[in-house]
Amino acid sequence: MTDYIKTNFGLYDDKNDPIYEGFYNPSNPRWNGWLNPYVTKEVFDKIVEDVVPKVFNPDWDDEDFWIELRDQKPNKDGLYFVGMGLCWMSEEDC
Repeated sequence: MTDYIKTNFGLYDDKNDPIYEGFYNPSNPRWNGWLNPYVTKEVFDKIVEDVVPKVFNPDWDDEDFWIELRDQKPNKDGLYFVGMGLCWMSEEDC
């Protein structure tokens, strides 16, 4: 198993955004400055429920992006990658 580092993270768009527990891989912690988090199935399902309806805009978003996020399989460590170009920040970033 990869030596993931535990972190709390969120979108931090407003004060009511949920904070999630997850991990990041120290060999690839960020994309374009944003956190690349991995999460358990339970947290993944919560993110799909919370974030997709809030962030997805059918007027300009490619629906395939969201389908790929939603339909992904866990990695060899049983974790789901939710970086995928989303603008996540860790609590340490705030």
